[in-house]
Amino acid sequence: MSWLGRWLFKLSLPFIRRRLKRSLRVRVIIRRPDGRVLLVKTWLGRQRWQLPGGGVKRRETAHQAVLREVKEEVGLSLKPTDLTYRREFDHTDPTNRLSWRGQLFELTLADPTAVRLVRPEMIEFGWFDPADLPAGIDVQTREFLSTD
Repeated sequence: MSWLGRWLFKLSLPFIRRRLKRSLRVRVIIRRPDGRVLLVKTWLGRQRWQLPGGGVKRRETAHQAVLREVKEEVGLSLKPTDLTYRREFDHTDPTNRLSWRGQLFELTLADPTAVRLVRPEMIEFGWFDPADLPAGIDVQTREFLSTD
């Protein structure tokens, strides 16, 4: 399946570039009480560990997008007051010539056992110590977690 995800990603790159150039994205650092962070992997693209998140839809705020993405990806129903806004960021992926603007949020999850994979493109999730991140982690995710 991983070869198919990489192939589809490469095939859709022209469309992805156009769409991302005009879009706002969100990412969220989800922590357990012991400080470990939730990372997810999708089958589309390079299958790198990354923070949950995605695109902000038309007429949707960044806060609303984070709540929606977290529910869609890992099955958590959150309230806006659960989130803390961290910062705005610019992302550039020179390998695939992709760039976008985004907003980073954070929350501490009282019950980490509630996390489950919901969307079909999500293939794996794990809880990691920010000081001992796994191989194959997205560069942007490593940067976010190293600047804590």
